[in-house]
Amino acid sequence: FNGFIAIDKPIGASSAKIVYAMRKILQMRKIGHAGTLDPFATGILPLAMGEATKAIGYLQDASKTYQLTIAFGQATNTDDCEGEVIHSNGHIPALSDIEAILPEFCGMITQIPPAFSAIKINGKRAYKLARAGNAPTMPERTIQIDNIAVQGQDENGNILLEVTSGKGAYMRAIARDIATRLGTYAHLSALRRTQYGGFTEKNVFSLENVEKMMHQNKIQAILQPIHTALNGILVLYVTAEQANLLQSGQFVATQSLFSENRAIIDEISLSDVASLAVVRKNSQEQAVAIVTHRDGLIVPKRVFNFDIDFNEE
Repeated sequence: FNGFIAIDKPIGASSAKIVYAMRKILQMRKIGHAGTLDPFATGILPLAMGEATKAIGYLQDASKTYQLTIAFGQATNTDDCEGEVIHSNGHIPALSDIEAILPEFCGMITQIPPAFSAIKINGKRAYKLARAGNAPTMPERTIQIDNIAVQGQDENGNILLEVTSGKGAYMRAIARDIATRLGTYAHLSALRRTQYGGFTEKNVFSLENVEKMMHQNKIQAILQPIHTALNGILVLYVTAEQANLLQSGQFVATQSLFSENRAIIDEISLSDVASLAVVRKNSQEQAVAIVTHRDGLIVPKRVFNFDIDFNEE
């Protein structure tokens, strides 16, 4: 199998455990995930199979939307419901006060990631240092928040937020920082990812669904091809002959591309922007390689080892 399947990760399972389970279900080793979800979180976890694992790095740049459930009044050492309470004042701010400061958390902002995270500090995972009682000083980073909005309040007094962000944003840190800004404490009591690039809750599957489809030999029906999963990347259409050249590691002259590519040639030539070379026949399309533009040439960076073999229509 070559392509992506978005799994609806259940609460309590690590992202690595989901990959392990999929390897058993699909009986293949070459499977990886994009965008780690903490064990307490649920929602969309894209898994790449086979040749699609080469494109994981490009999928990770896609925007993501989360539903945050924030418990105000208590801070934990992990900034979520699985940690130990380290501060408490019981203060729950009014919805109007929260809404008033949310613009400060939108756009390009700086954020200090939680100490309990997978970020490496001097070659070691931060969470391992924190668990050993040596919580590291986390370096500040710049992140992109596209949208943040209050969705309401639940029966327990928890505040519900929806956040759409770019790569590298920690939702636990957003909850923590909003509380700090309002002079109180907070942690995430629940977190769900509802969108990841082109994956939404309309095309997400449970492990049980996938296992059932596997027994019915219907995995191909839910497998999302590379060229559709990478919906945020620029697409260059190439001929079968050009596809063979790229797959063998050779360059293709920009001027020889289809005229329909002209609209994006200028864009990719201004910088080292990656694009996806796709070959098509009639209504069928197939990813060929991740490419860049250099000195009038299309240069392959990551090649997908697919046979260019379309069904006759």
